[in-house]
Amino acid sequence: MTNNYFGANLLNTNSDLPLYRQLENALVARITSGQWGPGTKIPSEPELCEIFDVSRITVRNALSSLVQRNMLVRERGKGTFVRDVEVVAEARSVHSFTTEMRNMGIKPGSRILSVETVPARQEVARALELSEGSDVIQIERLRTGDGRPIAIQTTHLVASMFPNIAQKLRDNSSLYTVLNQEYNIKPLEATEIFRAISLPAKWAKKLGVSRGKPAFSVTRTTFAQRGVFEYTHSILCGDRYHVQLSLKNP
Repeated sequence: MTNNYFGANLLNTNSDLPLYRQLENALVARITSGQWGPGTKIPSEPELCEIFDVSRITVRNALSSLVQRNMLVRERGKGTFVRDVEVVAEARSVHSFTTEMRNMGIKPGSRILSVETVPARQEVARALELSEGSDVIQIERLRTGDGRPIAIQTTHLVASMFPNIAQKLRDNSSLYTVLNQEYNIKPLEATEIFRAISLPAKWAKKLGVSRGKPAFSVTRTTFAQRGVFEYTHSILCGDRYHVQLSLKNP
């Protein structure tokens, strides 16, 4: 096997970036581009040494890092495989889904399923501090990570704060970026509530998984300087999205 297996991908020995990090980035590029899809068996350690002209320890360090990032999984006696997309969310600030994915080295994606003005039902009105039946903008989106469906998000915004927002939204755009650039609204704090559920049929179909699979139902109420502006309900695949928190005593 030769280095041409990947094309011209010899690592730069003169770079300040360690070789194992360069190799890690090269392998991530194959995964995020879809060249190596979920379940793909990657070349063995000796093969990667030959392909990239690096030592065994360099390869092992790069692979160990990707295993820790949940991008690869080792199976004893079989080899190393690309994992199905799994997002591990840690304690974080008030980021958009787009930013959260990018911070974890995952390529974010978003497809707008619908945008419409609707009367606020009781739950939405209470969260947005409106009268029941007030106009709210409802945005439903399919969220993906590295091309795989992760969540269905239904966002409600105070309609009076965001005129003509339907004309400003695009697939794969960050909603928070649009709100900041077009309406000078920047999230300052949010409250999230996670609940464990089994996926109802209507959500399972949109996410491309089986009915009854474990999932998270997450509600977020988000505040800006001018007060509450967003209430979002997300359905997240339980086998693709995990929550990891660090706990310590004071």
